[in-house]
Amino acid sequence: MASAPTTPPADGEKPAAPIRFTLGPDTAAVDALVLTVAGEVDFTMVAALLDAGRHALARSPSVLVIEASGIGFLDVGGYRALVKLSVAAAAQGCVLELRSPSYPVRRLLELLPTSALPTSS
Repeated sequence: MASAPTTPPADGEKPAAPIRFTLGPDTAAVDALVLTVAGEVDFTMVAALLDAGRHALARSPSVLVIEASGIGFLDVGGYRALVKLSVAAAAQGCVLELRSPSYPVRRLLELLPTSALPTSS
């Protein structure tokens, strides 16, 4: 039985994997939240990342940890979104910390300025 032909995306690449978010308390610090991000963070997912980050910041944590070990891909748009969240966090007296960045995240951070994104292993 023949399968129906599939149409690849216009640019010839596979579509981005869905991005997933979870938000919960940080067991290592009082009044801190952890936003776990998993999947591919490209320009099509920037709005979702910003929305999740703003939702977390609306809870007024003293520290917002972005758990980045599950990010399989990060492009410049995703990087800019993280910087925007860092600036928004600082404006309300919150520290944004990028925790356990995956290899794709670390690689991009090696190429771009990272002073706005404090990281921890």
